Amino acid sequence: MTGTAVGDDVLLDLPALPEYGRIARLAAANLALRYGFSYREVEDIQLAIDESFILLLGHGPRLGQIRLRFHPDKGTITIGASAELTDDLADPDTGSHHRFGMLVTDLVDEHRVSESGRELELVKRHRAVGHSS
Repeated sequence: MTGTAVGDDVLLDLPALPEYGRIARLAAANLALRYGFSYREVEDIQLAIDESFILLLGHGPRLGQIRLRFHPDKGTITIGASAELTDDLADPDTGSHHRFGMLVTDLVDEHRVSESGRELELVKRHRAVGHSS
């Protein structure tokens, strides 16, 4: 596992194991809180990361790594994630993409998934107090 910072970007390389999602959630939560996101917004980000791990890994541990990049900028956090897998299990099916899209739509402001299902991007914007969603 490695982690580096570029400006305020945080880069993480994690083993492709579901239990390492916890480290990704903690990194996202700490960064979001540092940038003034509310606890509710932080919870949304953490749930979106959970769903990202499910999409990228499928139903269990894989061989390889998950690469994450957290980029905070002016009330927005962009999270890029990719799976660099060395095992030969089948790619995620379209049902997984559909499920992911349905669940994260209410959690983040924008999301994109590559055709292969091995790369994704999440964008969460901070809402000012009193601003309706």
